[in-house]
Amino acid sequence: MSELRVAVVEQPGAPPVIRLLDRPLLPAGSALVTVLACALDAEDARLLASAAPLVPGRHFVGAIDSLGSGLTEDATGNRLRPGTPVLVPSVIPCGTCALCRQPPRHATGCLSPLRLGADAGPAGLSGGLADAVFVPRGAIHALPLTLPPWLATLAEPLATCLRAFGRAQEIGRFPPGSSVVVTGHDATALLAVVVARELGAGQILMIGGPDTPFLRLARRFGAEATIDTTEVTDPAERIAIVRETIGGRGADLALVRDASGSDALAMLREGGTLVTMGADGPDPAPWSMVRDRSLTILGAEGFSPAEIPVALGMIYRARTRIDFADMHARFPFTAAGMTSALGALNAGETPRALIVQRPDLAG
Repeated sequence: MSELRVAVVEQPGAPPVIRLLDRPLLPAGSALVTVLACALDAEDARLLASAAPLVPGRHFVGAIDSLGSGLTEDATGNRLRPGTPVLVPSVIPCGTCALCRQPPRHATGCLSPLRLGADAGPAGLSGGLADAVFVPRGAIHALPLTLPPWLATLAEPLATCLRAFGRAQEIGRFPPGSSVVVTGHDATALLAVVVARELGAGQILMIGGPDTPFLRLARRFGAEATIDTTEVTDPAERIAIVRETIGGRGADLALVRDASGSDALAMLREGGTLVTMGADGPDPAPWSMVRDRSLTILGAEGFSPAEIPVALGMIYRARTRIDFADMHARFPFTAAGMTSALGALNAGETPRALIVQRPDLAG
């Protein structure tokens, strides 16, 4: 096709409208990726309420349409050719700044990354709500042919969970059998339950809400118990429930998406560890509690390209045991479909909305 459809949010809070753009010329090292499906979550809904113009869609999967000269392999050396199913990470490092040349050990690095589906600016083929995405540079990951492509849209949020648990593992604070509390009410919090179980956690509790769909999914994914914050509104009562459920002493590890720092710390045992992740982290910690109870606080944000293949492998192995499809409601790539998808997200009816451009190929 000579023209490509692209969904543009032209004003903050406005619904996406479909525009037509010409196919781009591909410079060396770039690629044009046909989008098969794109997943939206609560973070996308927040972005669309505050940024414009914007082409939404951070988590998408596609197939190689065409390649610029010099681009023949993916990030791990697999050959790329037209038709290869691929995942494109939404954060593309510049490759030239000081942090890209010498990346810090615990941070994702890059002083000026390109964020597909998230950066406001001139509308173009820069987000997953489109027929195709122009990838100027960066890592592209070929997908296993036996993995339904839409499942790969979970790779980035699952990779952020791997990074969070990895921070605790590398200092010996998350051995097998550890008790874990996850706080949050979004898709990443649900995936944290999955990752905790896959990495050998013992008791897993999730605090969030509402019960439908989030906490019901958490129990199906491996949480032994859940606390609905819409029903148990007193933080002291939630703390007491956690401590009583986990032997009266509290959890070994708390992974925090959106809770009060003091509440999460109070749920830990003596010497426990809190890992805070996500843009909406906990409030400032009461340092006297950290000192007096020998607690550890770790920060974790984002993912590195090396964590994407690990995340894809975990999704592949868990796909027959965990019904990831229940995290998603499907919608067509139309103006009405995208409006309905955002409405479902804002109403809390689904953790993720999957916009399917190619139902014949997305799986």
